[in-house]
Parts: sequence; C-alpha cells; structure tokens
Amino acid sequence: MPTVARPVTVCATVETTSGIDGETFQRQPLNLAVVVDRSGSMGSQGKMEAVLQALDRLLDQLGPEDRLSIVLFDDVVDVLVPSQ
Repeated sequence: MPTVARPVTVCATVETTSGIDGETFQRQPLNLAVVVDRSGSMGSQGKMEAVLQALDRLLDQLGPEDRLSIVLFDDVVDVLVPSQ
C-alpha cells in the first residue's frame, strides 16, 4: 500500500538577543496595523488561538506612544480597532 504524504503545520516563536540594554534603549513610536484572517480555515489546528497569543505578546510590548489598529477579514473586511 503506498504511503500518503500529509501536510504538516508548524508554528514557532523566535526570540533573539541583540546585546542592547533594554533599560536604556529608546525606539521611535510604532504605527502598526495587524490584519487577522478569520476565515473558516483559521478554526482548525489551534490557529486562531496562536494568533490571539501572538497579539497578546505584541500588546505587552507596545508603549504609550505606539499606535495600533486591528483589521479582521474573511469574505468581509472589518476594522475591529481603529488606529489608536
């Protein structure tokens, strides 16, 4: 009987170190737009949970001067959070 190849989904978080002192480093304010696929395919294999975890980590890293908007899409596009 022939072997059937199955697709494999891999999710990874990559962290790096730069040697920059996090206490004294200052960056320019960010203006980010996060676009999230909410189509039916995102409901399988924990994909949406992974997106929510990534958004949570992103929010933890934003400062008071940063701006963020969140846009959801499937067959319709919705601005969940306008830039603020």
